Amino acid sequence: MRAAGGKGTASARMLADGSVADMTADPALAGRPRVVVLVEGLSDRLAVEVLVRRRGRDLAADGVAVIAMQGATNLGRYLQRYGPGGLNLKLAGLCDAAEEDYFRRALRRAGIGAGDSRAAMEALGFFVCTLDLEDELIRAAPPLHERPVRQQAPLRALAGRRRRRRP
Repeated sequence: MRAAGGKGTASARMLADGSVADMTADPALAGRPRVVVLVEGLSDRLAVEVLVRRRGRDLAADGVAVIAMQGATNLGRYLQRYGPGGLNLKLAGLCDAAEEDYFRRALRRAGIGAGDSRAAMEALGFFVCTLDLEDELIRAAPPLHERPVRQQAPLRALAGRRRRRRP
């Protein structure tokens, strides 16, 4: 969806601009990150940020901004803005398997390349999720029997309530 003037929706502009403007990793960067990770949507961005925090990393301190593109079809615009023809930042990204070919073509059009294989995309820092990012996160989570008991307790209590409610 585009607003008058062809600049995208106001919320999409604020999200992209705010994600970059809020970076404070290095004063020499004037508030800009060194690396931009492009993800399809807001839920993907939030999932990546939560996962990174749980791993004890600080994206801002590392000079990394995760940008939600509001859909894979906006990739070209974001490559243009942050890639070699724009701010010339190091780029990375995640896409769903269904969007792999689209990502590859957009990377080629932006002059970044992508080769003809998934391995070539990965060499550039663009990774394809088997189904989607949510599927990858679920597959990466340890099975319930491997989780610490303190994490299992709320799940067991919930399961117990469900059983009691059945006639």
